[in-house]
Amino acid sequence: GHVASGQIGQFHVSSGAITSGRLGVAGTPTGLLFLRDDFTWAAAGSSLTSGAVGSGIIASGSVDGFFGPSRRIQSGTVGVFDFGSGAVIAGAVGSGAIVSGNVASGQLANNHFASGAEISFARAVQYVDLPAKQTISGTLAFWVQIMSGSTVDFSSGFTAGTKNYFGLTIDNVLSGDLARVYTYGPVFSQKFAGGGFADRAGQPVIIGSVGQVEAAGADVFERGIGGFIVNASGMYVQPHTITSGSIGGNMLASGSIDFFKIANGAILSGSISSGQVSKFHISSGAIASGQTASGSIVTYSLKIKDFDGFTTSEIISGGLAIHIASGGLARIAMAGVSGRMPAIGVAEDNVVSGGTITPFMFGRGFFPSVDFSGSFGKSIFVARSGLLTGTAPNLSGQVQQRLGVAFNRSGAIIIPDQSTVTV
Repeated sequence: GHVASGQIGQFHVSSGAITSGRLGVAGTPTGLLFLRDDFTWAAAGSSLTSGAVGSGIIASGSVDGFFGPSRRIQSGTVGVFDFGSGAVIAGAVGSGAIVSGNVASGQLANNHFASGAEISFARAVQYVDLPAKQTISGTLAFWVQIMSGSTVDFSSGFTAGTKNYFGLTIDNVLSGDLARVYTYGPVFSQKFAGGGFADRAGQPVIIGSVGQVEAAGADVFERGIGGFIVNASGMYVQPHTITSGSIGGNMLASGSIDFFKIANGAILSGSISSGQVSKFHISSGAIASGQTASGSIVTYSLKIKDFDGFTTSEIISGGLAIHIASGGLARIAMAGVSGRMPAIGVAEDNVVSGGTITPFMFGRGFFPSVDFSGSFGKSIFVARSGLLTGTAPNLSGQVQQRLGVAFNRSGAIIIPDQSTVTV
């Protein structure tokens, strides 16, 4: 009673002076209780209540999955909405985990298949939706033909070979409704069971007596068309609807006709365009005695060029003689320059340095840049500058080489003589 109210502050109480039992609390501590904020002893709760653990409460790496030391996620409780966008990456999908039915329709494109992958029946199904001329129903699949007005129809009692069946339908449709007609590729339906497909994989599919799709057997009205059986409820559609003369040049893709598709003797004279046969198309020894018509080869009517060509080491103008230097590069042949002879032919065109030149090596040629006046019927030579001349070089050290014979002012028959004479 000697200490007035409020006179003892926190600094008047020494450390450890207030011990258990000196607080004014209700109840008795047992070592298993905890002190509430209302100064009463209470038992600890046995579990967390619903919603008590929120985001950020669980430490990173605390929840183990299937491959953890102890599985803490209940089996079957992770669903589609538990995965964030991009959560499943390459390598996270187990081998064989994706099966038929897991891939949505139309999701596989050509870039999804590895190079060289061989996949049976992976070719796209081709179909067209057309109005039915009459009601199509029942348990059978039917071959159909295009009628007037771009409608499709099937009929019974037709004469073999008179119908142009271009596809089949597995739909039940009313007259005037659209029927899906499959024209190419794999098609599967329970309706094929009525056509006797069971245990006949690989066998041809034909047209039955009422236009139905069926396997070859006793009830066959028209054979040899349709495709082949895949299994008891599937087939590969390949209707034979191409008539004679119906394939034009524009219908063939580039490169679609290869060596094996051309029959022996199929290419005749007149089928080969002018200038299409070069020296590379004629095999060694192909032109034998007796294969050249009388009068076909006329003196100097032949004109030979090196079609492979040579890379030039300098600018070469048309009408200049050509020399091949070490390294296989073409340059101007010059009778007055050491190491630039002999010439192998003559340039017909202007070619830049580093370009490709095809030397004129034999035959009748015209060279507007030269003047053979006074030399008709005489030999022509390589001049000291590389031009063609009717006068042989005659200065000391110059090289003389005959290249042919002049027949008019700018024309000459080129016949390079590889023997040379140094003055």
